[in-house]
Amino acid sequence: IPHVSTGDMLREARRKGTELGEKAAEYMEAGKLVPDKVVIGIVRERLQEDDAETGFILDGFPRTRPQAEALAEMGVELDAVVNIDVSDDEVVNRLGGRLSCPNCGAVYHRDANPPSVDDVCDKCGSEGLITREDDRPEAIRERLEEALQETEPRFGSFFLLRFMGLEVEYGDEVCAVSVPTSAEWFNPQGTSLHGGALTIAIDISMGHLCERFLSPCVTLDMDIKYLRPITGPVRCEATFLKKARTVVTVQSRVLDEDDRLCAFATGTWFRLPQGD
Repeated sequence: IPHVSTGDMLREARRKGTELGEKAAEYMEAGKLVPDKVVIGIVRERLQEDDAETGFILDGFPRTRPQAEALAEMGVELDAVVNIDVSDDEVVNRLGGRLSCPNCGAVYHRDANPPSVDDVCDKCGSEGLITREDDRPEAIRERLEEALQETEPRFGSFFLLRFMGLEVEYGDEVCAVSVPTSAEWFNPQGTSLHGGALTIAIDISMGHLCERFLSPCVTLDMDIKYLRPITGPVRCEATFLKKARTVVTVQSRVLDEDDRLCAFATGTWFRLPQGD
């Protein structure tokens, strides 16, 4: 299975002087994040190669919601997603210690993977390994800050919704989450939608409503009332009941395909403090 690293591909495209590589080079040499359009183009080209037909491991992609949406549009179905949480200081240490060969592009690390002979490339024998402009500590921290600003808080939930088969739509202060009828969503007897699964969908509808139209919030409590068995697709429609400075009350109505009310829930949500 090929290891598809966006960082490696961007550096290779820049080294080869391809059209996308030249576009990427402008940003990389300035220590900036490469725009989504360029990254998506390079990944799309790579995934069309023969060795990626039966599977691949994506490394560093997608990093933003537009990239995730582009991956979905390519028809890619992911089997798993691994999100590695690393502190900013550790990222700066790892990237800031990288050394590159200006001749063949081989990458080393001062501490973790140094060359056999100091300042000499193991692969091609060239002398004079360099620290790339975009690997300077100040450039790394600038990219981290930019990434935090550009990556939406809903990015992680994009994958959750994809794996669960849920669809989210928004109206005028309304968030509707459509729930599928696949077997894993039903109770062991197969007679009705599982209560736990429905609770997840209701919670998502409320949380997305708050984040979309108000601010990020966390659940304090939720009360659900069931009115009838649910045997087919439903949608959870969340709306605000009361918006206060720190606490929000939200209602989610569960409707079937005939718009019959199957269940409803009321939840209390705490508004998370926002930075200046």
